[in-house]
Amino acid sequence: MADNTAKVEAIVLELWSGIYGDDMERDEILKTDPNDFDLDPSMFYELLQERLGVPYDDDNDYFGGYGGSVASTIKFLADNWDGETDNELPPLPG
Repeated sequence: MADNTAKVEAIVLELWSGIYGDDMERDEILKTDPNDFDLDPSMFYELLQERLGVPYDDDNDYFGGYGGSVASTIKFLADNWDGETDNELPPLPG
């Protein structure tokens, strides 16, 4: 499977800025765990799942593999994404 990391990172960071804003630098975002915010990270993970079509890992209790730092989420997605699915999402509220 091709290395999808750069494309996945761009998608994740785009969605991140739509949900959490764009007041953090890339390196800070990558180290951040969305679970550390008052906003439940489920919407972030659900939208990523819907857009990229990567199923949750039923054996992973931490948001099905999506949890942890944003860098961990990107790695999980890059390792499991088919490299083609890129579904259009409805506009984010706000």
